[in-house]
Amino acid sequence: MALCLSASKSIAFNIRCSNSTSDSLPSSSVFKSLKIPRFWPWQKVKMGPLTVSPMGFGTWAWGNQLLWGYQDSMDSELQQTFNLAVENGINLFDTADSYGTGKLNGQSEKLLGKFIRQFPGHIALFLFLIKRDKQVKNDIVIATKFAAYPWRLTPGQFVNACKSSLDRMQIEQIGIGQLHWSTANYAPLQERALWDGLVAMYDKGLVRAVGVSNYGPKQLLKIHKYLDDRGVPLRSAQVLSLLPTLLLRMQLPFFNRVWDALLFKSVKNRICITFG
Repeated sequence: MALCLSASKSIAFNIRCSNSTSDSLPSSSVFKSLKIPRFWPWQKVKMGPLTVSPMGFGTWAWGNQLLWGYQDSMDSELQQTFNLAVENGINLFDTADSYGTGKLNGQSEKLLGKFIRQFPGHIALFLFLIKRDKQVKNDIVIATKFAAYPWRLTPGQFVNACKSSLDRMQIEQIGIGQLHWSTANYAPLQERALWDGLVAMYDKGLVRAVGVSNYGPKQLLKIHKYLDDRGVPLRSAQVLSLLPTLLLRMQLPFFNRVWDALLFKSVKNRICITFG
């Protein structure tokens, strides 16, 4: 599930999931004052230069045999699931170059690219929808993440990682290119090179927007300023669980100060929240 909310100068949250109401939340909840807007999946919201569905689609399990028991025989069912999502208005798909285990490393990106190419839409049933279905494919936004592997030490190597993702998906441009995790605690010099890699892939037009994943508030402030000084807007910050609220409370002052379009994703709850 994904929820899209409008940013304001003062943001407070009150999450209501499923059929629950805000009355069921404790009065101390960081989410208490949020009113969840109602969206249909085919409605879209702006996130910088991108127009995305309020519901995103995660593909971590694709190609992952260790945690999710992936097998090649699942591909047909995965294609059907992808088709169903797109036909119902979902156009935001999350992946990463490290998704997939062993020899299947990068398999998630390969499958996503394949499913986009093979998406049939309604072409076989209604010829007058051919133009519409081509537009649907063009409107799909891929948000992929590039791993901060220890051998990726230069901006050029990070740009090459982006190019490899483009090759795997057989597309010309990525919607959101993201640094998968911060190396600040163990390789700060490498992280600066990776930031420069984000700048380079944006300047080269390989990605339409850039973002980060697994970043805390201090590093978010640093990379936001670093990119902003170089004319590159930071459009997304991923992996924020809505269950433990401590991190959310730490993040809120940052969100209020610097963000005009922010994307979160929760690993546990598969929740995306976009501010725009």
